[in-house]
Formats: sequence, C-alpha cells, structure tokens
Amino acid sequence: MAELDYKIKRIPHVYTREDLPLQAKTVIAIGNFDGVHLGHQMLLSRLSEEAKNRDAVPMLFTFTENPKVLLFGAKYLLGDDDRMEAFAELGVESVYRAEYAYLHDFSCEEFVRDFLVKRFGCVCTVVGSDFRFGKGRMGDPETMKALMAQNGGDCVVLPQLEKDGKKISSSYIRRILGEGKLDEVESLLGRKHSFILPIREGRHLGRKIGFPTINQIPPADRMLPRFGVYASKVELGDRTLYGVTNIGIKPTVSSESKPVFETHLLDFSGNLYGVTAKVTLLKFLRKERCFSTLEELKEQITRDIEAVREGGTE
Repeated sequence: MAELDYKIKRIPHVYTREDLPLQAKTVIAIGNFDGVHLGHQMLLSRLSEEAKNRDAVPMLFTFTENPKVLLFGAKYLLGDDDRMEAFAELGVESVYRAEYAYLHDFSCEEFVRDFLVKRFGCVCTVVGSDFRFGKGRMGDPETMKALMAQNGGDCVVLPQLEKDGKKISSSYIRRILGEGKLDEVESLLGRKHSFILPIREGRHLGRKIGFPTINQIPPADRMLPRFGVYASKVELGDRTLYGVTNIGIKPTVSSESKPVFETHLLDFSGNLYGVTAKVTLLKFLRKERCFSTLEELKEQITRDIEAVREGGTE
C-alpha cells in the first residue's frame, strides 16, 4: 500500500537547536502560524519581499509547541504535517522550530541580541502587531523595533488583517470551525480545511452495516470541526477519492469516548491500515445524531452518499 500513502509534495528545510543554521544574513518572520491563515500569508509574503530587497536568506521562526496551547489550553488548528505543507505551498524554504522550554526565560534583549542577531545573522524581523516575546511576554513590536535598531537591524510590523470588518485570527477561525462554518473558514484560510493523519484499525462496525470506513484519530490537542457529517475529498498517494466523513463519537453504533474522523470512501475497496491520508472537508451535510435502529442509520448514510454524488464535492 506504499503507493497509496499520502506524502507531502514539498516541505521546507526544518532546523532545530541541534542543527542550528549559521547564516551570514537573514530576514526572519516570527510567530506561531497556527492555521497559516490569510494574515500569516501576508506576513510571509512580506518576509520574502524584505529578504529579496536585502539580498538575505528568508527564514520562518516558530515553535515546536505553540505557547498558547501550553499556557492557555488552546487547540491546534493544524498538525505539523498540515502546517509544513501549507508553508511549502507558500514558498517557504527554511523553518527554524524553537523549543519553548529553551527560550521562555530569555529576556527580550537576550532573544534579539544573542539568538536572532548573533546566531542567525538577522538583519530584519517581520512580525504582526499582536506579537509578544521574551520572558513573561514583556516584549511587543515596539520593543522589537528598538532592540533590532540597537543591533544594527530593522523590524517590520504588519497590522492585523481584516476581512468583512472582522480581524483574522486563529482563535476566531477555531470558533467558526467548531460551528461548522466551512465557507467562512475557507475564506479566512485561503483554502479548505483539511487534516493529514494515519489510518488506524477500528472496530469494523461500518463494514458490518455495509459501509466500510477509514478511521483517523485526532490528537487530543487538535481543534475539532463541528460534530457531524461532511462531504470530503481524500488524497491517497496520487489518487483522489471522494467520501462521506463523520466527525464525532458514533452514538448509534458504539458511543466512542474519544472523537474519531471516520470516512466512507466512494468507489473504493481495500485495506488501508497504516497508510496516511489527507482528508479535506468540502461541505457540512448534517449534524451527528443517534438513530433508533441500524436500519435508519443505513438509510441515512445512503442519502448522505447520494448527496455527495449529486453535488457535495463542489
């Protein structure tokens, strides 16, 4: 099944503290970049522009773990594979993934002078207007500007991007994803919401009722879309299939204690355990519900499949 394993087509070169790059001259964009939404894309576009103007190497600086997840219990919009694929599609070639535990006690001065300038040769940083850094999050964009100037560099600060009068933020996208508003999520991400996860063996309950499924288990720290049934596109290697994806706890057949992404693939049969699949949510079809009988469930799944075939893939 190796030929059906989804592979990210192109990924940036990812550096860590163990293989720290020593660049003579870099421009660095700093942020969590969860979601890689339109605001992040604007920042990355400016990164490329500033690096080109300075004949410098553009680099994205982010964290192995999002501080907002660690400190405030937020949920990730994207997993690592999803985020790296989004970076690559935007032309990002180099990413430094910092360990939050290693950096969180750095003062603002130490972070800029000893880390950005001395280790990376940074001549310019690109940050958003809500950027915070240094021990206790004491530093803001004005602090970054002053410290970069002291070290012979610049700092470009970009305002928070708005769409239809609303500020684009990962926290807002999390909320509307939880409400199942896929069209609005797409308008803020600049692409449809998707997830790249391995396929795990389930309890074969779908197969027993005539609708075999692939099962993917979302990590506990992942933001879940609204529980319900979606039309979906599934990429397996070079193959693209369509399907019906249920996100939830399957109350009729099993009442799972943990949420599962469960997809019935149209026009496909085969064992895909251990294979990685990319599932893109195309359209919210209906909320998850508990049916009185298995026969009612089967009839509804048949209607869901018909809805996908009749236009749910558009």
